[in-house]
Amino acid sequence: MTAGAPHRPGVDGWAEPRFAAVASAFRRNFTDHGEVGAAVSVWHDGREVASLWGGLADPPTGRPWSPDTIALVFSMTKALSTTAVFHLAERDGIPLDRPICDYWPEFGRAGKETITLRHVLSHRAGLPVIDGDFDLGSVLAWEPVIRALEAQRPVWRPDGDHGYHIRTFSWLVGEAFRRCAGTTVGAYFAAEIAAPLGLDWHLGLTGAQEDRAASIIPPGLEYFRYWASLPEESLLRRAGAAPGGLFKYDSMWNESRLRTTELCSSNSYATAGGVARLYAALLGFGDLTSPLGEAALADARTRRSRGPDAVLEIDTDFGSGFHLAGSLGVRVGASSFGHAGAGGSLGFADPDHGLAFAYVPNRLYFGLRPDPRTDGLLSAVYDCVARV
Repeated sequence: MTAGAPHRPGVDGWAEPRFAAVASAFRRNFTDHGEVGAAVSVWHDGREVASLWGGLADPPTGRPWSPDTIALVFSMTKALSTTAVFHLAERDGIPLDRPICDYWPEFGRAGKETITLRHVLSHRAGLPVIDGDFDLGSVLAWEPVIRALEAQRPVWRPDGDHGYHIRTFSWLVGEAFRRCAGTTVGAYFAAEIAAPLGLDWHLGLTGAQEDRAASIIPPGLEYFRYWASLPEESLLRRAGAAPGGLFKYDSMWNESRLRTTELCSSNSYATAGGVARLYAALLGFGDLTSPLGEAALADARTRRSRGPDAVLEIDTDFGSGFHLAGSLGVRVGASSFGHAGAGGSLGFADPDHGLAFAYVPNRLYFGLRPDPRTDGLLSAVYDCVARV
């Protein structure tokens, strides 16, 4: 260690001998790929086979990553929200295929009369951006954004195309959910899904939970140069920063007022074990009771949008809320479902191979090539499964 260099704790945790290669790949992320702090959890054939963590949760203070460190998982949050939506739908508490304006009347204006929650979940609603000027306080206050969405006109004919609703998913799903359930997605998930399953996954942190949160480390200058190079009128730039051009992948996400607000598209915090445990439960592993019945899970996993994405300008693959195999990585099984998060986080279930997987880092990676950290972990996991 060079003089003055911060101490970086090593890797801790465990892996069954037949999954030792996962531990090796995780260590290489620190030695070869610039990992700062992270955790990974793997379940196979009904039980957890690896749980590893390491590095720094907060580099300025030197706070190490511990088993109960929770990390911001960005759009992996959409899987949390999707699970809550389908759980409520099974109780006939939220209609997926009726127009949203049936229960949110103010929404049914400006060409949005036929939009359903299914269209939003599958990124087909045509509402990936929000017009208007906002400051962060008004955005986090919720109602100003809801009023703007009520007046908004879709940028494409609803259900005529698909494009990732990066941020607007939060207010569209969140308000539809609140109108039907009388509570928020985060509160419902905590009481009805996380508590029964013992999941360490939270949308809208309390003070005590904030003390366990890792600090995100923004990407390098090349990311911000790339973002600045995008035409201001491009849907990717407008959707990613919406509303008000406020959202960028920088230290704003470490602010308490953002951590403690519910944005059901983007800002939940979890341990890797908490995320993987949800996917293990959805697969019915061990003594875990799935929060969704077979029909509801099959519905959520049914492909709704695939091909060129009008926002991301790459091919994407969606069910109703879940990423499907085409958006999860080249190694995953064809029936896989889950969700990735900006900067490298990933969680999914692979029924074909009996796998539940979650990886949560605090250093954000954006590059022209796939993230070498997740690539290495997935290669190790699937190589281990092939040898079992």
